[in-house]
Amino acid sequence: MKILVWSLVALLVVLHQDVWFWGDDRLIFGFMPITLLYQACISLGASLVWLLAVNVAWPVDEELIPDPVPGADPKGPGTDRVPVSERPIPKEKINPRHAGGDDMQGAPA
Repeated sequence: MKILVWSLVALLVVLHQDVWFWGDDRLIFGFMPITLLYQACISLGASLVWLLAVNVAWPVDEELIPDPVPGADPKGPGTDRVPVSERPIPKEKINPRHAGGDDMQGAPA
């Protein structure tokens, strides 16, 4: 599959050189120059080749996939945590320097 992806990338590199449309002044749909439409199609093709490369030919790094731990929670990690709605609400932290009164208290006039 990697050979197919690399072949498509090489084909896109060759097709990207659109020297055959440089002298063409035709408008497609009445407003779009044919060279611009050609480059837009090349861009769409490149995105499809990249999608194919990522989904099919991208190597999987086995070291990054964690092995299942025997006796671990079958639902997955982090399922034993307390939901946000059930957590206690922390008391408001009060800065003793500015605890009430004027912020400029004790400043020279």
